[in-house]
Amino acid sequence: MHPVSALAAIPVALLLSSRLRFLHPKFSVPDPTTCAVLITGVSGGFGAAFGNDLAGLGFVVYGTVRKQDDADALAAGGVIRPVVLDVSRPEDVTAAVDRIGSELRAEGRRLCAVVNNAGLTGMDRTRHLKTEVVGAEHYERVFNTNVMGMVQVTEAFLPLLKVASGRVVNIGSYFGSFAPGIPPFAPYIASKHAVEGLTDVWRRALRGAGISVSLVKPGDFSTKLNPLPGAKKDLTPVVEAVRDAITSPSPLARYHVGSVAVKLKGLPVAIACRLLQVVPDVVVDAVLR
Repeated sequence: MHPVSALAAIPVALLLSSRLRFLHPKFSVPDPTTCAVLITGVSGGFGAAFGNDLAGLGFVVYGTVRKQDDADALAAGGVIRPVVLDVSRPEDVTAAVDRIGSELRAEGRRLCAVVNNAGLTGMDRTRHLKTEVVGAEHYERVFNTNVMGMVQVTEAFLPLLKVASGRVVNIGSYFGSFAPGIPPFAPYIASKHAVEGLTDVWRRALRGAGISVSLVKPGDFSTKLNPLPGAKKDLTPVVEAVRDAITSPSPLARYHVGSVAVKLKGLPVAIACRLLQVVPDVVVDAVLR
């Protein structure tokens, strides 16, 4: 085989092996009639789509929002139980655990999954910065939500998840593997690299407790909260990935969903992320500069 062909075959082989179900451990499958799911960040976009889908399967769905107006809108809809919570505020998380735990005990339900979806790009404050290095204050803001918030929520709800041998689903991004040389993106990219590492640690550490931990890595999708020219608006593939991570007896470690709309335009995320693992850095640097 030609060396170039052999190199191109490596990411394909890695992708195929990662999706073979028999290689993945089996976990107890949650019963929607006795289970609840918590999703952070459901005011729109992915979070709302996840919540509506899982509620349609019969799960009781709790969804967090930061604004009371959004909570009122959810309550009026009657599909998702609203929880006013800023994931970066420990006191909000503690109050949510107390409330949800109390309601579940009263209803005879268990918390079977936490979907860590809340996040921000930080681009609203960094997009127009003319600097090679973005200031630390921007990293602090993004990390407080995308990383520390995810840690706080997962840690706080872990006792409830252990009772149900539940699931943790972290919403990452292909930017967890993909780092173009665009300084305003740096806080977001760094946060998604952190999510990758945390997910790997948790998946290996919590397996013994019967808890599965999966990472969903969407490509470029356009939502009302994050309009992206040239990206697909149909969120169905991402919704299906989250559903599988919660309901499959053998959930995948990683779900690569969609394609890249910039730089590697049109390339499936599954191939792009695996390819970046094996292509020499000097080549990647030339493409992503």
